[in-house]
Amino acid sequence: MSESRFINLEDGLNNHSGQSSATPPSRPNKGGSGVLGSNLPVFLNFQRRSPSVPRTNPRCSSHVRGSLTIPDPNQQTPSGVHAKIYRHNVERYPEGWARLAAEQDESVNIAIHRKFSYLGNRCLLYYEQKITRMEDQLLELDWQIANGEGVQGRPNQPPVQSDEEPDPRNQKIEAIFENLARYQQALLNEKAIAALYEVGDAEHKLRYDKVRNDGYLGQDEMKYLCYVNDFISTRPDKLRLAFESLFYKFPDSSFTNMLQDRSARKEKNAKSLYYAAVVFLFRAVLIWFCAILLLLPVALLGFLPNLSIQTAAGIVLAFSGVVAIVLVWLENIQTETILLGLSAYLAVLVAFLTSKAST
Repeated sequence: MSESRFINLEDGLNNHSGQSSATPPSRPNKGGSGVLGSNLPVFLNFQRRSPSVPRTNPRCSSHVRGSLTIPDPNQQTPSGVHAKIYRHNVERYPEGWARLAAEQDESVNIAIHRKFSYLGNRCLLYYEQKITRMEDQLLELDWQIANGEGVQGRPNQPPVQSDEEPDPRNQKIEAIFENLARYQQALLNEKAIAALYEVGDAEHKLRYDKVRNDGYLGQDEMKYLCYVNDFISTRPDKLRLAFESLFYKFPDSSFTNMLQDRSARKEKNAKSLYYAAVVFLFRAVLIWFCAILLLLPVALLGFLPNLSIQTAAGIVLAFSGVVAIVLVWLENIQTETILLGLSAYLAVLVAFLTSKAST
């Protein structure tokens, strides 16, 4: 788990109000100055659905088209008439936190959230200390009862308690159970959060710049965005997220402009892309990459019959190592799955190599 550090962005939030910043200097971005220029012109929105304002078929009747229009939120609606409200109509929400939440729902790459890594560990430490202290108190009660202190009957028998005098151990156990359940649930939550994608510097800076340029939030309200390496995304496909981050490096390239959603709402500091096209492109690149990686050694062994056994064995080992590195690089993949896939791949190559040696 990464450590959440408070660093300044654009010389810190205090510099926006003319005050000197007391925060430490920001750490350099991983991509270098070429990746994250000081003034990146646009922020790329991967739209969940396009267009954001629904359109109707021109052949639809006027009655149907009228029922699909979005009313002005400032206009009073007649009583008894309920117009359809579309989820991705961002303009119907007022500027501020309401507009920010609507934008996060509209664009998948805007929905990033703080994971509060430090506070999570602080709460875990608090419960650990508290439960440990209660554990010692329970053990002390057990020893008192075992030694016959205040116990009716034989020392090793449980005490006979009336309804007016409950067993103090049971009260302690109930208190321990309540705190232990919270602690264990916090551990499970910590494990689930650790599996989420951690937002990189490039994606976070673009998010920060867009919120600042939109002007929805004030200086104090934007403070939560200053914790750079403490943001996560709930999207499950981390590999696709890494692929999407390539678009941040070339926001004005001709290839990015080809994927631009012309029908989306216009923003002066944002550019909307077809999310379905981005996903399709990612899958196509991934499939072809895997196909070339897996079939290239077979092609080399098949089309180069004059290779020696030593060279062929070296090719098999080299590509097996590359496949193993790729499998290990993929996150959320079990070790057993890696071993099974690598063994199957090696079996195919060894069988092919044996057939080549016999001929």
